[in-house]
Amino acid sequence: MKAWRHRQATPAVLERAFPAVSKMVPYDITVSDGIYPLYKFSNQDAWWVKSNTHVPVGMWRSVGASQTIFAIESFMDEMALELGKDPFQFRRDHLRHDARAVAAWDRLGAMCGWERAKAENRAIGFAISHKNDDCLVAQAAEVIRDGSAFRVKRIWTVADPGKVIAPDMAKSQLEGAALWALTAALYGHISIKSGRVKESNFHDYPMIKLSDAPEFETELIESGGKIEGMGEGGAPGVAPAVCNAVFKLTGQRVRTLPILPQA
Repeated sequence: MKAWRHRQATPAVLERAFPAVSKMVPYDITVSDGIYPLYKFSNQDAWWVKSNTHVPVGMWRSVGASQTIFAIESFMDEMALELGKDPFQFRRDHLRHDARAVAAWDRLGAMCGWERAKAENRAIGFAISHKNDDCLVAQAAEVIRDGSAFRVKRIWTVADPGKVIAPDMAKSQLEGAALWALTAALYGHISIKSGRVKESNFHDYPMIKLSDAPEFETELIESGGKIEGMGEGGAPGVAPAVCNAVFKLTGQRVRTLPILPQA
């Protein structure tokens, strides 16, 4: 890989939610969070373009990183396929400059047994992210067929917040964020009609039920760096990891979210 170009066009959130803060920064740092990949390329170019819509927008968990990481990690998978590379090793090759990221990535690989899973033709997708002021997170998701549909069976997460203060709470935050992100990735569709949101309750805006929830395996690494947040880092990598696994299972790329209304 010689060059990376990333263009993101979204409405601005800061100027509506925190107008005073928006005047202090050169661009909306919330919606463009994660726009620069962790991977090393000889040439990189990333731009956020404000593209406001008639629909008011606001914050949600992980804000823009849920979009930028989905684009980056989905495309990394597509490039690996185009180049005939294994998606796990392809990412690692482009993380070698970052010892912290490599440590998390290697631990993730050991947890999910990616080489064995590859030999067994199991559908596991990968992603890595490092939100602004939040922890470095490497994630993998396994997707299986469940009758005529598919189900997310397991999510592995390795997080490095620099130092862990309360391990149980940290794991709960990561797994809660991942579960929230899975609901958003599968079902999170909002439609507007006559200037109003059509969805009104859980019957037309479903959430992940306990019976559908995946198993979680979550580990924490302390690299000794500055202490970072734990509240949102478990979210951005879930959608691309799941979608990359769906591709292995079905041969179909998912380039827009949520997943299930398309299926």
